[in-house]
Amino acid sequence: LGVNYKDVGRLDEAIPLLEQAHQAVGTYPQLIFATQQLIDTYVKNGEPQKAERLVPDFLEFVRNRLPKPDVARDLAWVADKYILKLGAFADAEKLLRESLTIKEKLIPDDWTTFHVRSTLGEALLGQGKHREAEEMLIAGFEGLAGRQETIPPIAEQCFTASIERLVKLYETWQLEEPDAGYGIQAEQWRQKLEQHKQNLQNK
Repeated sequence: LGVNYKDVGRLDEAIPLLEQAHQAVGTYPQLIFATQQLIDTYVKNGEPQKAERLVPDFLEFVRNRLPKPDVARDLAWVADKYILKLGAFADAEKLLRESLTIKEKLIPDDWTTFHVRSTLGEALLGQGKHREAEEMLIAGFEGLAGRQETIPPIAEQCFTASIERLVKLYETWQLEEPDAGYGIQAEQWRQKLEQHKQNLQNK
C-alpha cells in the first residue's frame, strides 16, 4: 500500500506505511524492499537526510544477505536513484563499478549490464573524467541499442537516458574546449535523442 501511495504521488501517506514495514525488516528480511522504497520516497519528498541514514544499513544487508545478481541490481539502484542525485559522483562510481563487476561476470550480455555502464559514465562525467566517461557512455548506448527489444516498457527511460548522457558529455566538452569540434558531436546526439523521442510518440 505504501508503494502504491508513493507511485501516485501521495508521499505523506506512503511514508508512515513504509516506515512501519522498514522497522520490521529485522524480523521479516523479505521486507528489505520497503527500505529501498522508503529511501526513494524520502528523496522524492525532499528529505535526503532521512534517506542518507538508511543507506549504509541497506547496503550492508544487500551485500551480506542477497544473491549476487540482486546485489548488483541494488547497488546500481542506490547509485542511480540516490547517490548521483546528491552529486556524490565518486561515491556513485564505487558502487557502480562494484555492480558492473558482478554483472559482467554473471550476465555480460544482459541489457541491465549496459545500463550500469551508461550510469557509470554519468558518474565519471560528474568528476570531469571525460575520456573514461565517453568510453562507458558509448558502450552503454550501443549495448542498449542492440537490445532494445529486451528492455521492458517500464524501463524505457534507461535507453533515453543513455542518449541524454552523451548529449551532456559533448555539450560539456564543447564548453570547455570550444575549438575542438565537440559541438558537432553534441548536435548529432541531440538529433538522435529527438528521433528516439519521436519514435516513442509514434508507437
